[in-house]
Amino acid sequence: MWNNWCLKGLLIVGIFGWSSCLLYGEDSSSYTLIKDRAKIPLLTPTFFERKTLKIRLKNGLEAYLISDPLAAKSGAALSVKVGSWEDPKEYPGIAHFLEHMLFLGTKKYPIESEYSRFISENGGTYNAFTANNATGYLFTINNPAFDQAVDRFVQFFKEPLFNPSGVERELKAIDQEYAKNLENDDFRFLFVRKALQNPEHPNSKFNIGNSETLKNVTRETLISWYQTHYSANLMKLILYSNQPLEKLTQLAVQNFSDIPNLRKIPFSTVLPAFLPANRGKMIYEEPLKNLRSITLLWELPAKFAEMQDGKPEDIVCFILGHEGQKSLLAQLKREKLAEGLRCGGVKSGEKLFEFYLEVDLTQEGLQKINTVILRCFQAIATLAAKGVPEYIFDEVKRSETLNYQYQSREDEFLQLMQHIQWIIHEPLETYPEKSQIITSYQPDLIQEFLSALTPENCEMHVIAPSEETQVPPDQKEKWLGAPFAIRSIPEEVLKEWKDAEPHPAIEAPEPNPFIPHHLGIQNPKVKLQDSAYLPQPTKILDNQKATVYFAPDERYQEPKVYWFFQFRTPEVMMDDPVKIAMADLAVKSVTETLNPLSYTAKLAGLNYTINQEWNGISVTLDGYSENALKLFETILDALKNGQTTKENFNLYKDMLLRQYLNFNCEMPIKQAFEWLKEVLYKSFTMQKQKAAAIQNVTYEQFNAYRKKLFEQVFIEGVLYGNMSLGEAEKCARTVSEQFSGETYLKNERPEVEVIALSNQEGPFYIDCETSSQGNAVILAIESEPFSLTSRAAQQVLMQSMKESFFSTLRTKQQTGYIVSSSAEEIKHHLFNFFAVQSNTHNPRDLLARFELFIEDFLQELKRSELREEQFLAIKSSLLADLQEPPKSLVEMGKVLKWMVTDYQADFQWIDKRIHALQALTYEECLDYANSVLSKKNKRRLGILLKGAQPDGSILDYKPISSVKELKQQSTYTSAEEAL
Repeated sequence: MWNNWCLKGLLIVGIFGWSSCLLYGEDSSSYTLIKDRAKIPLLTPTFFERKTLKIRLKNGLEAYLISDPLAAKSGAALSVKVGSWEDPKEYPGIAHFLEHMLFLGTKKYPIESEYSRFISENGGTYNAFTANNATGYLFTINNPAFDQAVDRFVQFFKEPLFNPSGVERELKAIDQEYAKNLENDDFRFLFVRKALQNPEHPNSKFNIGNSETLKNVTRETLISWYQTHYSANLMKLILYSNQPLEKLTQLAVQNFSDIPNLRKIPFSTVLPAFLPANRGKMIYEEPLKNLRSITLLWELPAKFAEMQDGKPEDIVCFILGHEGQKSLLAQLKREKLAEGLRCGGVKSGEKLFEFYLEVDLTQEGLQKINTVILRCFQAIATLAAKGVPEYIFDEVKRSETLNYQYQSREDEFLQLMQHIQWIIHEPLETYPEKSQIITSYQPDLIQEFLSALTPENCEMHVIAPSEETQVPPDQKEKWLGAPFAIRSIPEEVLKEWKDAEPHPAIEAPEPNPFIPHHLGIQNPKVKLQDSAYLPQPTKILDNQKATVYFAPDERYQEPKVYWFFQFRTPEVMMDDPVKIAMADLAVKSVTETLNPLSYTAKLAGLNYTINQEWNGISVTLDGYSENALKLFETILDALKNGQTTKENFNLYKDMLLRQYLNFNCEMPIKQAFEWLKEVLYKSFTMQKQKAAAIQNVTYEQFNAYRKKLFEQVFIEGVLYGNMSLGEAEKCARTVSEQFSGETYLKNERPEVEVIALSNQEGPFYIDCETSSQGNAVILAIESEPFSLTSRAAQQVLMQSMKESFFSTLRTKQQTGYIVSSSAEEIKHHLFNFFAVQSNTHNPRDLLARFELFIEDFLQELKRSELREEQFLAIKSSLLADLQEPPKSLVEMGKVLKWMVTDYQADFQWIDKRIHALQALTYEECLDYANSVLSKKNKRRLGILLKGAQPDGSILDYKPISSVKELKQQSTYTSAEEAL
């Protein structure tokens, strides 16, 4: 897989440049305009009214202003070019700690939870992150509350309080965050790599922090670090809103101009991060999960950390990470050595650029790891010897440009998160084009890049159980305790890799046949604002064998489609682990068979997934409409007629078995939710049940299953997007004719059944155990029988509780880092969920705290927790969310699919929800709260998952059977002896 960091999401940008003579209501001396050199226009109609402006305030802060009249929410993001690389040696993790502390009150808004509560009550989201050389803060909120939110947000960068009690409590939150990563393999591998790096380079630092490294940090320490490092000239601001540019300019100037400018120079170092002693070495790392992989890791010359028009890392990864028939991965798969492959470049700092090539290994691949590495260097040699054909550059540029110009509207918070991470690395003048699009073909630069990818410059990280590598770990990483070993590579092996010749079966990919060239719109006359919120699809196929709905796109005017088909079959039954495991095998077999073709289509913006669903198999396809049917027909043929060799069957079986068993190493909260599903659904198959079932499945049994899989079938489908009625009917006929087996009648098809907890016998709790560190508790409280009014009241109530629950259980009581609550509707059953993962409190204690919180909340309901003005604000926010149309064509397709599969094709369902919420009164909401949350409602279920406990970390009471037993285990002393 080619991991192009710039294509993981698409930025939303303006299409106009602004001349320096334009002023926006503020005195021109308070800011200067930055010339906009980003000129490529967006062609998606939803962005035609969007405008942008780039300015530099008098204190040096640069701001990117986005005025979007169609924005459903507003938001702000600010990055400061300082991160964990500037942690002092005596306080590892202080940059991360300070990021946490900024949320806990400012001089103007001293109440700790005021910011988070304001954001939450106004339909918003907030977060922050600390990177090596930057720290980012961001939020989104309903449009009317934007100005007030900006005023609260900017105080972080002016007068944070650093309350002493908050320092002590938030240190526990840092420790909980650290503890949750102790058994996370990704973090463990990261810290092994840090441990092997140059101790003088800041990348080797322990950047998370914990109670040990930060125990001596005082309020004064934090203030000093903050005042030394947080400087306006290191900051970049993004304001995104439906407000006009004039108002956004005013907001930026009035709120952010007085952030102090220390004229600080961004931190940079020319020190090498990698140690020469570890280059050309094999590092064996012991995973907690059953994983097998080899990662080739290089530190490249510092010039590649700078923004390059030719993006050599993109071109090299496009070829090395390709998954087509002539790719490195395809050759490794033909030799049964690999399961997958990833390639990418990471800019870790101003002068540090790391490049990796990672291969997921089969068991045979692990045993023949030298051959796998040889193939990698043969692929590099092929690329170096033959060069990069110019059509590859043209194809990459065409794909990146199409994705940029035809990007879809996305969630505002995700947009800002993408902005805040990318804007750090690109000058604002050209932003965001250079982050998104390659601009020049530079074969010499590519050759220079390739020349650095040598065995002697490479760290080779093998991740696999030591029982399989036969290399026992003899070292432990300091902070997370990850075991590893370093071994020298024989000179003759290194020489073989160094002298690797091009491999005859590994070549650059052929031109991509799926790249679209005709991007016309089927119905271009409809104005976006004239379109209905939800289209009303028509049935284009309706009989005992199939029901297919179609709606043309009349809102987004994108040259794309969204197709969904579910094939319900008695061979996929959620209460039959063997059938579920074989369905997973069937899906795995088809996706692996299609991978060389589907990967090529994905690069051209055409995606598909095949999933095992409730009582069936589903196929989803979305992307550019031009070549959609061609890919879809290939998928259907492979799904219906595909075959698997015995050798591949064994490979896929091993992959799935390890996947099932690895679930035991997931975070406790994730395991607790699986136990919850096991209780809530009458029919459900857990991962451990699938693991037990798949071990006994034979090749012959699987082949027989594949033949029966679609013998009896009922098809449900949704076709939506840039297509005509005739094209939709042709597509539906293609599916119906391909899957023309025996009819799966309605009375034979099982429906999803959900528990109705007893109010007479409850409340209940279930004790569960895990070998993972930490505990997790989920409390599920079921509501009264479903009604649209109760659903509306549930959402308002749980939204009002969300921040209060988080603030109480996490910020004040410090029970855990992962704290959440939510209002869920599951097949017309209403559940209120409360959840915590903790490394410091036992499950019974947590459950008691949940109930105490609920009791206190109800007592303060009308006085402070849900006053009438709060009710109206939350109700208004929820209505805005419900009334907002899906942001893109694909998201609309998902909503239509959801209506068909979950709501019996009731396309008025959302309108009904809106009307119920509009009609909801304050008194009805209070009645709902008291009836559902009070102790009279015994429809309660606690999932109490107990994990492994580090010594002394939890005060855990031990049961004792009798007073006599306690006396036997105790000693008694007199007053004299006690002295």
